Amino acid sequence: MTVAAGVVRVGNCVDCSINTYTHFGAPIIYGDTRNLSLAPHNAGYPELSEILTKSGINISVSDLSVRQQYFSNPSLMHVAKQSINMQ
Repeated sequence: MTVAAGVVRVGNCVDCSINTYTHFGAPIIYGDTRNLSLAPHNAGYPELSEILTKSGINISVSDLSVRQQYFSNPSLMHVAKQSINMQ
């Protein structure tokens, strides 16, 4: 799954791969989630910037290192960290 959103919450997923872009913080992982792979947003097409802007998703990267920390440290709610694979 590829998703761009203000906030990404993933719950009760088994054997899933999610390519995500958010600007409010790390993805929130909860419930019975096992064998989840998180990776950067992987879509691109000419209208993407316009669509994200119209949707209210901040596409300007003010501090790339902060975004990388969000991505590599998702918020875990009652989920074992070993069940998440960050790519």
